[in-house]
Amino acid sequence: TINALPTAGSPIGATEVCVGNTITLSPNATGGSSSYSSYSWTSSATSKGTIGASTGVVTGVAGGPTNITYTVTDSKGCVSPASTAFSVTVNALPIAGDITGTNEVCVGLTTSLISHPSGGSGTYSSTLWTSSATSKGTIGASTGVVTGVAGGPTNITYTVTDSKGCISPSSATFSVTVNALQIGRAH
Repeated sequence: TINALPTAGSPIGATEVCVGNTITLSPNATGGSSSYSSYSWTSSATSKGTIGASTGVVTGVAGGPTNITYTVTDSKGCVSPASTAFSVTVNALPIAGDITGTNEVCVGLTTSLISHPSGGSGTYSSTLWTSSATSKGTIGASTGVVTGVAGGPTNITYTVTDSKGCISPSSATFSVTVNALQIGRAH
């Protein structure tokens, strides 16, 4: 008996992934014995995106495109020709640049900090601010407004999300000193 080869149809799945994130592609096999024992996936540019040889899980490595192909083995041991190439674009992460603004604030008062993101898609959908010592100074998670709580220092950082949904690593820290209020003395 001559067994017909299976056919590796075009993979199914998302066409974009952020650096450091994963997507899973699904095979689209037909023909052969109609029962498939394994799949073998390859990436044309592993410096941009790798793929689990048996899983179809693509991991973004660096910004740029890679072409994904696979072969399928059916229950008779017949191996398909490679599928047509499926292009996956790996999106570079944005960069959370410097923070600018006043590095001192009095207890009970506020000061606004400004983020300077770059890279990624070039369009940024949100910024997430954090304070290392909220007992000294809090910061609006989306606003960058620091409120002095008690005397002492706090370190402020932020991450930025771009229009592709890619999230930057944390920015460098920006130290804000909260100045305690002076208590007047009775004369």
